Amino acid sequence: MKRLKHLIGKAAAVSASAALMLTAATMPRASAQGEVRLLMNLIGGGSVIGIGYQLEAAVGTVKDYEVTLDGVSIEPAEDGTFSTYDYAMNMTQPHKIKVTDKTGAAVLEKETSVCSYLKSLISTPGNEQYAKLAKNMLWYGGAAQTYFGVDTEHLASDGISESDILTTDLPDDQFDKNKFNDKLGNHGAPVRYVGMNLSLQSEIKFSLFFEQSYGSNYAEKYLETCYFGGKRVVPVKNGSGYQVSVTVNAKDLDKTLKFADEDDLTQDFSPMQYIYAAVNSGNKSLGRVCGALHFYGYAVNNPGYATGDVVYKWETLPEYSGRATTYDYQYAGGNAQLDDYASGNSLYAAALTDEDYAAYAGAMIEITYGTRKIKALVVDRMPLNDPNNATRKKGDVDLDPKGFASLTGATTGDFAIKWRVVELEPALGSYINYAVEQAGQWYVKIQPRNTLYPLSKFEYKVSDGVYREIKREQENMYVLNDDDMKPFPLNNLTFRMTDIFGETVEDTGINLGISGDEKITTFTVLEPRTDGVQFSRTID
Repeated sequence: MKRLKHLIGKAAAVSASAALMLTAATMPRASAQGEVRLLMNLIGGGSVIGIGYQLEAAVGTVKDYEVTLDGVSIEPAEDGTFSTYDYAMNMTQPHKIKVTDKTGAAVLEKETSVCSYLKSLISTPGNEQYAKLAKNMLWYGGAAQTYFGVDTEHLASDGISESDILTTDLPDDQFDKNKFNDKLGNHGAPVRYVGMNLSLQSEIKFSLFFEQSYGSNYAEKYLETCYFGGKRVVPVKNGSGYQVSVTVNAKDLDKTLKFADEDDLTQDFSPMQYIYAAVNSGNKSLGRVCGALHFYGYAVNNPGYATGDVVYKWETLPEYSGRATTYDYQYAGGNAQLDDYASGNSLYAAALTDEDYAAYAGAMIEITYGTRKIKALVVDRMPLNDPNNATRKKGDVDLDPKGFASLTGATTGDFAIKWRVVELEPALGSYINYAVEQAGQWYVKIQPRNTLYPLSKFEYKVSDGVYREIKREQENMYVLNDDDMKPFPLNNLTFRMTDIFGETVEDTGINLGISGDEKITTFTVLEPRTDGVQFSRTID
């Protein structure tokens, strides 16, 4: 495919930023190292805490690499995913991932833990919305470490106090043991109820304990006919009695679990009954870990912290259908002038047809082919008035060779795909930045970049409360000329940007680094800012 080229001078590569997001009870984090990228996501709210991983290979497929987890060779799924799971008391346990190529050379090495991941979430700008949830998880982990005596010199909760976490009153949910035993006796059941337990040393398991009634030999057989939490009971011998258990999730601690036999005897239980008893037992260590678990479960389900209550902007955007092909893009002349940004962040490159390019230049798109997905940066335009593109239509995508191979498993061809705009991964937890192609008092070509979503308008402040729009050209640069014969302010600028969702942010104190008659005549990326702004990820 012939492509419109706009050659620019070499610019300093923008360093890759760690990406954080929260979707479907997960918090993915991306890191790039050479030809393999690693996505991580924290799996919370269940009976254990897990870390999910996904490898994306820039060359070939994941199967072309050897992957070890904590020194043991593993084989990720076809889409590059694999997982580990930790009990709360092992939250500080490190996991080591190593990826090597066919020659045995390491292409990626990473060490992480649930604790370090959560703390990175807390400390990364733009993720304040989820800081409470992360702190609640760490608070629970530290309490579990203390109770079970695991790595107590490095508590997950170090640096966090109860005032930092999301708390709620404990419901008065006392269980009447004698009343239940009266019910069993009146029913003629051959068992007596002894008590309950919530296991926190492994997965969260809620257990009931029974002993055989005096003079009866049918306790085990009777329990085998019962149901607990909707499942047939499998009684386990425990001392002189029997234990029946069901695994529960942290987000379901207040849910009712029904115990029933085949003769219509029923009794409602809840893990919250045990938590209430433990917190009020006088055993401070046990009470603390159960209280921390309660707060964690509450945080998972609390609006604004639980994933079910979060709607990401990109989820409201339409999905497009088209065909995917490949062209010889090699970070050498994309029409959107983002070659250095794409290469510096190890991103796949995509070209869209005229109308789509005009709307989404600089955006990250997620492309789906069957069960495979990749994300690519829109860096180029596929003009439909070019004879070489005579068969192309709106919705089609041209991918660089590595991205095409990763998506389709082929090196050439024409594949039916779907795609949609998503948030720009390198922008997660980082700030808007700028690149300048030319600048002087009467003429400026500038490009805001690293915005979480594409822009619909770019303006600069002329005076207090007055903004002037800067128009974008096809080459993805915003141009301001001397139509009004007023010199352009070169330093201490204030920009106002509006994204495609209508959200507006202001960025102040921008300096182009020149004054007077000096000029910028080459493509220059301004130094990354540490006090800038970013668009929000979600819809309130």
